[in-house]
Parts: sequence; C-alpha cells; structure tokens
Amino acid sequence: MGPFLYRGENAIQEFVRRIDQELVKINEILAIKHKRIETEEDKKKFAESDTCWICKGKIAIDRKEVKCLENKASWLNNKLENTPKNLEDYKALTMQILKVTKAIDQAEAMDIKVWDHCHITGKFRGSAHRDCNLKLQIQDWKTPIPVIFHNFWDYDSHLVCESVGRSANAQHIRVIAETFERYKSMKVGQLKYIDSHQFMNSSLDSLTKNLGDNHPITSQHFKKLGYTDDQLALVFRKGVYPYDYIDSHDRFKETELPPIHEFHSTLK
Repeated sequence: MGPFLYRGENAIQEFVRRIDQELVKINEILAIKHKRIETEEDKKKFAESDTCWICKGKIAIDRKEVKCLENKASWLNNKLENTPKNLEDYKALTMQILKVTKAIDQAEAMDIKVWDHCHITGKFRGSAHRDCNLKLQIQDWKTPIPVIFHNFWDYDSHLVCESVGRSANAQHIRVIAETFERYKSMKVGQLKYIDSHQFMNSSLDSLTKNLGDNHPITSQHFKKLGYTDDQLALVFRKGVYPYDYIDSHDRFKETELPPIHEFHSTLK
C-alpha cells in the first residue's frame, strides 16, 4: 500500500478500482490479530492506572448510582407483581425493568479494568473500561474505512458517486446529503467517504500556511528518508500546478516542466 499516480482517461474509474484493491489489502491486515505485547513499563502503567484512556472516566463503581438503580428496580418489580399480565402497563413495566437492569450491569462494569492493545501492532494503548474496549473492536470487512477528500461535498462527490454507480458496488451506496447537489458523506459498503473541509473549513493553501515554520516531528521523519531542506520546504506547502496549461492528455508526455509563466490558474 502507498501513494499511486495515474494519468489518463477515466481517472475516477481507475481511482475507484484502486481503492477497492486497497480495501482488500487493508482487510488482510485487519484479519491478522496480533497478541498483546507486555513490557515491564506497560505492566506498571496498567497496574497504577485508575482512568480509562478512551473515555477519560474513572475505573470505579459509582456506588450511589448503583444503589439508586437497585431501589428503582425493586420498586418496579413490586409494582409489576400487582399488575395483571393482560394489561398494557405490564408490558411497559417489564421493559422498564430490563432497561434498569442493563443500566446496573453497565454501572458495575465501570469497575472492570482491561488491558487495551492495538490488534494490528500488539502494542499497549492503555487501561480501559471493558465496555469502552469492546467499542473499539476492529473486524475485517466490517469496520468502516474512511476515504478522505478535501471539499468532497462540493464537486468530487458527484464524480465518485457516478463512477461507483456503474460498478458492482452500486447497490451498496448510502449518502448523507445536505441538498440534492451536496453530499456530506457517502458510504459504499465498508468504505466511508468524508469531507475534511467540514472539519478544517479553509483551502489547502491556507491550511498549510497555518502550520507555521516549525515541524520537528515531520521534518525528522522526512530527513531520515533523505530529504534535503529545500525538498522539505516543498512538503509544507500546497503543490503548484499549471491547471490551465494541462489542456490535453498529450501534455503528460512532455519531458520538461512548462515555462514559469504557465504556472497560473483562472480557477478560483
């Protein structure tokens, strides 16, 4: 898996085809359940922790809450005993008792501390409530896989939707739409297309400028790969592309960059 470049006709269809291939590889990875790795440092952290790293709540029973729920359950059971089974109230009381019983189980589960680890790497993530841990379970061919576009809802969604509509996954398309023209997100089977513009409401150019000049972790990563300072400067900016110059597929056959005055765009 990794970045790929495609230049030619039917680019969106090729994108959808390659995404489907990536999905197969992702699920092959998700299907392998690695055993947890237990270091002495991780064991110490687990033993000393009294907070769930997922919800940030305390790993302890709220005794007052449990007592209150038990009193409510007792009152409902007494009322149920004096209610004829043929009345509608009997069914309603039964449902209330089931809800209260479930709430008691959930409250008592807050005292159960489990070791949460990444099933892909085996590394320890932190101490967690049992129920919080179960919610983070990863299942191959079931766990949603995000596909992130910037400004997906404005235009790209229509291209992707049209292409997927002609594929074998056409019957699996589900969209959350703001209007008939704008889609907030689109789910195609396991793949969930979302728009990063809804979370970072600005252009890519502005977003890269907002990062500032200090990128120690990212810089360290790319320097290990052999990037020079000049190349790193390009990493932290939006790419420059001669949109108006690329007016046919033949342009991709050129072996030199176009002249500097061609690097402009009438698109806004």
